[in-house]
Amino acid sequence: MERLHHGDLYTPSYLIADAAEAISNAFIAVFGPDTTIIMCWAHMRKNVRKQVDALVPKELREEILNDLDTLQLSPSTEVFEKAVPLSLKSGPLKNKKLFLTI
Repeated sequence: MERLHHGDLYTPSYLIADAAEAISNAFIAVFGPDTTIIMCWAHMRKNVRKQVDALVPKELREEILNDLDTLQLSPSTEVFEKAVPLSLKSGPLKNKKLFLTI
């Protein structure tokens, strides 16, 4: 663990980073495994946009990305995990046979 100037122990609970394993591994090596690793929203959104553009019919793309933006605003993991299946059942993909991995 690292000590701050006044001797306080610095133990972060979260890491926000891109998907580079080196960053996550270094963070865990220094601060321990009891952290939540969150992918940077800008990096994740950029990668999802590429996949949506490549795999989803043009007329559905913006609605899917709008749903994703709404899910990102979930106030907790519990709300997010309940909202994802609802979005898939009632959103733009409800009658489409597309393969999605979440």
